[in-house]
Amino acid sequence: MATPSASPGNDHPAAAEAATQRFPELYVPEMPFAMPELQALAADGLLARLHHRGYTLPGVAASPQLRARAAAGAVPPSVRQRVVAGRMTAAWIYGCAAEPDRLALLVDAKRRVSSLRNTRGCTLHEVKLGPFDVVSLGGLMVSSPLRTALDIAGSSQLRV
Repeated sequence: MATPSASPGNDHPAAAEAATQRFPELYVPEMPFAMPELQALAADGLLARLHHRGYTLPGVAASPQLRARAAAGAVPPSVRQRVVAGRMTAAWIYGCAAEPDRLALLVDAKRRVSSLRNTRGCTLHEVKLGPFDVVSLGGLMVSSPLRTALDIAGSSQLRV
């Protein structure tokens, strides 16, 4: 009698968990491959690029949580808890826009922006944030869908 294999298509919960442990949802440099290896795996069709430095297995649905995890990897850990992904970055996380070239990070006006200078590859925007303006997704604070829509509608980023 054959035993069920631990493949992603198997309906057995233990098999699905084992497959998830063997094949994570998100691959980033140094976990477990270096960037050139990730790029080579993507070129061979074994991985698909999700974000500047984040890759997934082909066919994996890019959920808002997964996009937020990928974006979080581009934000230095030392500032991750003090910034909020917003504007077109949040729209991309929610699946409503293309991936931005640079992450847009919002900083509450009550915080010191000068201490966040090591956010290379990110654009900082000092704003006032209310208690309902921020949600947590995939280890990153993200502007709420309503706040994101209002920020984009009120900026020059809206293209007609």
